[in-house]
Amino acid sequence: KLLQKGIELYYPVHTNMVFCVLTEAVLEKINEYYDVSYWDNENKVVRLATTFSTSLKSIDKLISLL
Repeated sequence: KLLQKGIELYYPVHTNMVFCVLTEAVLEKINEYYDVSYWDNENKVVRLATTFSTSLKSIDKLISLL
């Protein structure tokens, strides 16, 4: 779903962590609901992580903000 929204993946996804490139505007919008910061400021990369208890509803909410 991230790729469908035009979000660039910074590393291939192999675990419950996704590293992706987000603009400052998108990051500000996400931060209205979630506490997210740049993992790599220079390249505008954020790290998104889930757990076994993360609901699809929560994931879909985050994706809707992108």
